[in-house]
Order: sequence, then structure tokens, then C-alpha cells
Amino acid sequence: MKKAMKRILQVRYRRIAKMLEEKKFVEFRVLETVTLAVGMDLTQREIAKIFGVSQNTIYHDMHVKLPRISKDLSEQVQMVMKRHKDESLIGGERCPIKPKNVHKS
Repeated sequence: MKKAMKRILQVRYRRIAKMLEEKKFVEFRVLETVTLAVGMDLTQREIAKIFGVSQNTIYHDMHVKLPRISKDLSEQVQMVMKRHKDESLIGGERCPIKPKNVHKS
């Protein structure tokens, strides 16, 4: 279900991007990023794939452009992103941090 929904969103946003001029589309993308992050609980990586942009662009949208548009939405997104970060730092296969001083005997 989730993959099918992402594919539908990709096609939809590509059509909208063609119709809108660049400045309006950027603002639209910022607001849609909030909807996907908060409403569908997607990560920055998943949102970047949907829009066909880099993860840095999504990060910039959420942390620089969104506070200029709406402080309340920005706070909601920050809470969701903090939770995603905390979940990714939990041990296991998804743990991005590996111990450096492990001696094998």
C-alpha cells in the first residue's frame, strides 16, 4: 500500500511542478513536505524520493523555509523529525554509529 501511494504522489507532484512556476512550486513543496512528514509519517529520505529532489533540499525546506511560512507547522515537523532521528539511533542494523575502539581478539 505504501509503495503504491508513493508512486501516485510522485506522478502527481511531477504534473504540478510542470504547471506551476518555480517560486510557487517551492512554497507548494514546502507545505506538502509538512503534510507528508506529519500526516503520513514519512522520513526525509522518503519525501525526497517522492519529489525527486535531494535530501538536503527537503532538510532546507523544513528547517529554513518552513519557519518563514508558519512557526506552528515548523514546530510540529521538528518534533516528528526528532522522533525519526531518535528511532534511527536505537541499536540494531539501522544504527548509523559504529563503535570505533572495539578490539577483536
